[in-house]
Amino acid sequence: MSLKTPPQLRIKAKDFVGKNRYAEMQVLYQYWFEYLRLSPSYELARLHRTGKLSALDRQRLPKDFDQVLRVFDDFGNLQQKLFKPWWINTGLALMGTPTKRPSPKSISKLTSNKEVKSVLENVEKYIRNDWAETGEPDTLLIAVPLNIKRSRLITEITQILSNSISNKPTQSKAQYQLIQKKTHLHTLKIGIKTLWLRALHNESELWRIGAEAQVSKTYSNEVDPKATKKTTLTSQARQTLTIVTSRALLNANMVAENAARGIFPSNAKHPYAVKFNADEFHQVLAKQTAWAKREKAKYR
Repeated sequence: MSLKTPPQLRIKAKDFVGKNRYAEMQVLYQYWFEYLRLSPSYELARLHRTGKLSALDRQRLPKDFDQVLRVFDDFGNLQQKLFKPWWINTGLALMGTPTKRPSPKSISKLTSNKEVKSVLENVEKYIRNDWAETGEPDTLLIAVPLNIKRSRLITEITQILSNSISNKPTQSKAQYQLIQKKTHLHTLKIGIKTLWLRALHNESELWRIGAEAQVSKTYSNEVDPKATKKTTLTSQARQTLTIVTSRALLNANMVAENAARGIFPSNAKHPYAVKFNADEFHQVLAKQTAWAKREKAKYR
């Protein structure tokens, strides 16, 4: 959940490539940023680092708080940060691969009147410089005859690539890495929305939160989240939505708590996860929203 983003603050492909660092452009990095802002453990770290930790807060500190503090010290106070500036100044350094971005390159052209020695020198130069600077990734060197039809050339090169390229992505050497597993972006989006709505409407019934957050394709549209009267016709839908919303909140809280420990995206149950407090985040998000509104106005 966020205010409409001005064009200048919309992330672009070029923002994922630095001088000697790069990352693949994907929305999961922004989801990590957003979930950290909704993590109870990360919020305790913010209060601790800003000297605002109360006696009651100290009683809630997780046993692995040192780990959360290390992540906080790397990622920073995100409550008054916009994603794009944060990503460019901090995120890419934390999550990007610390090499130049690999890309195809023409190394040398072999002709009948060109000495083989110069061709070999170009290959050696490529290996010493470009290949080394991109982290020595698995690289295919192929010979492309230029005297055959383009259509045949494309077909045969495509086949060579098919036989050589693995679908398994190269392991990143970044300080913080995304977990390489199938991720349901819709679930992550619903999780953020559910936590936001739970905090913004901290006294609302769970079925209302679920209906507005669209946690169920079947039941969310069967009730009006703003209804003033409850009817027997919607009784089953409200009961089911209450259960589904409760599960969605627990799942989202685990994603946020794992994120605060440098693990993302993961909804695995964490033994030291701190429970999401809607009243606490009602105040946190109110301040965050007011700040973001003022900050985004500067770009209009």
